[in-house]
Amino acid sequence: RRLACAPAKAHGPAPHMAPRVAGAAALAWAPTFLPLALGSVVVAPNASTALTPGSQPGCIWPNCTYGCQGCASVPFTTCLIPLPFDSCGPNAKCGNRLCLCSPGFCHYSGADGCVPAACHNGAYPPPYHPSWWSTQFSSLGPEVPRSSEREEWAAFALDTAHLPAVVFVLGIAIATVTCIFVSGVEENTLFDCLPVTPYLLLFCSVLALLIVVFGIARQHVAMVGVFDVAKSQLRSLHADIKNVSGRITVLNATCANLSVSFFKLPESCDHAVAFSRAGSQLVVDRGGKYVDQVVREISKFSSSLVSLDAKISLAEDLSSSFETVIIGMPILPVLCMVCVTAAIVIITLVSWFHHDPEVADEADDAFFRYGGCCITTLIISTGALAAAYLWTGIAEGAMCMNVDENIVNIVSDVNFTKVGNVSQAVELLIDQALEHYILGTAANPLVTKISEVENMLNELLGVWNNTHMIVSAASEVCKGLKNFNVPGTIGQVEAALQTAKGLLHASTIWPYYQQIMHHLICGSLIQAQGWLVTINVVVGLVFFPLLALIAHADLDRWSHWKSQNSRGSRARGQRPRRRHLGKSWHQEEDSEEESETLPPSQEKLWLMSDPQQMPQRLPMQQYPIGPAGVPYMAWQG
Repeated sequence: RRLACAPAKAHGPAPHMAPRVAGAAALAWAPTFLPLALGSVVVAPNASTALTPGSQPGCIWPNCTYGCQGCASVPFTTCLIPLPFDSCGPNAKCGNRLCLCSPGFCHYSGADGCVPAACHNGAYPPPYHPSWWSTQFSSLGPEVPRSSEREEWAAFALDTAHLPAVVFVLGIAIATVTCIFVSGVEENTLFDCLPVTPYLLLFCSVLALLIVVFGIARQHVAMVGVFDVAKSQLRSLHADIKNVSGRITVLNATCANLSVSFFKLPESCDHAVAFSRAGSQLVVDRGGKYVDQVVREISKFSSSLVSLDAKISLAEDLSSSFETVIIGMPILPVLCMVCVTAAIVIITLVSWFHHDPEVADEADDAFFRYGGCCITTLIISTGALAAAYLWTGIAEGAMCMNVDENIVNIVSDVNFTKVGNVSQAVELLIDQALEHYILGTAANPLVTKISEVENMLNELLGVWNNTHMIVSAASEVCKGLKNFNVPGTIGQVEAALQTAKGLLHASTIWPYYQQIMHHLICGSLIQAQGWLVTINVVVGLVFFPLLALIAHADLDRWSHWKSQNSRGSRARGQRPRRRHLGKSWHQEEDSEEESETLPPSQEKLWLMSDPQQMPQRLPMQQYPIGPAGVPYMAWQG
């Protein structure tokens, strides 16, 4: 109405009103023109057509993976008027007044409608060869179930526990027999064939000590290596996530500002121009839900990345906090073996080399008083540990024999819709992602999703370029349109998506999987478990019973022999024998053969009868030399 009443010259409105008139016309035609502009852009498909990988020359996993070409940006068609029949043709669907190709199809230049996407082959991941320990462990139990049925996994756990249960019962039986033997036998003749000096006892003790120390060192080195690799992988992943999270956070703020400017567009229009507010409001009403959807999805993605960043930081902190506990817990029982074995070595050395029978007796009595109980308890504990390590080793070895397919089958059988309350689309996405990252037999669905978003951005950029003149004209009426920097915003989004694409590519993800599953779980960890089982069985069920049996007979005979053949303060008679392990250590009643003392020498009888006549001692150099280089303090009569 105001345009009709405005004073005019020969032709049209005043010159200063021309931009406003063009802007009003642009706003009036914008809701109709947008679908036509969108018609010149085709969205790339969700290409998921699987081809046989490995046929491309020079294609090496994980840099060369299965993928499909993007669709060419050529005009397709629109579906402005809804029809009862499919107006877009086969392999296409109508969405947002556009005919879009279905997933797996593209509209290439010169093609009639949507045709299958042109995909290129990739390479297979290198086959995993199980380690020697995995092979040995897996031979002791059943195969991994192929389904997620709870009954099958319960049967698998029960079948793998048969041999560990035998080891545990064997440990209890050996400990019981050892305790009965060292506690109930009064006189032992089984070891009379051994030498009088405890060479065998000392040899077994030192050998057991060396084996235990070797096991501790190997376990420590293996676990430290595992944690070093795990922390390195976490740090690398954390850096990648932090990079993408920072970009998405900036993008989220940019999109939020763009959304605010978009919804405030009618307020920025000049009310003096007819239809300006109505046209801009119509644009906001038509495009508001799409803007809200984009902002909401980007906000969700940003929140997910921030949450993932926090969880990875927590995992790094927990790995540092529990590293000492996880490394030290399996070694604590082995350290007990070291303490007991070292005590046996010390007692043996004191009993062997000390010239005083009193000191030797105290060392022997300490072992006889506490050694039997400690060794019996340690035999049972080492048997239990060996059974536990063997149980986990058998299950882990069965899994590692075909680790890649086992993981894919297990995850595919898990119903994440029930377990994690996720949609079936997400569950299908997880299955496809695992097949791509682990087996290399499908396209990467995550990268495909990002490619779809990139094509949507290209679509939006194409719309902007096609409507740039209209938007520029409309900005003369609605100043808020000047705040829209669509190319800059799209550039930020594409930069973030390219970073996310690199993060989600197989060349980034597969090395994490290879390090964690192939090298750590199926490599270092199962090897460490194998050595722990071996050390616990050899030392706990073989060496410790032998040490207990030999020590209770050998040390007693050795100390008794020393008391008979030494010439110290107790050389006048024979030392009474002790009772054996497990009893209160007191001397037995002296028999004629063992407790009868030698008669005093003539020199001492003479001294007792006439103590005033003190004989002269010989010079030191004239004393006869006794055992261990000690001169006899003989008196001259």
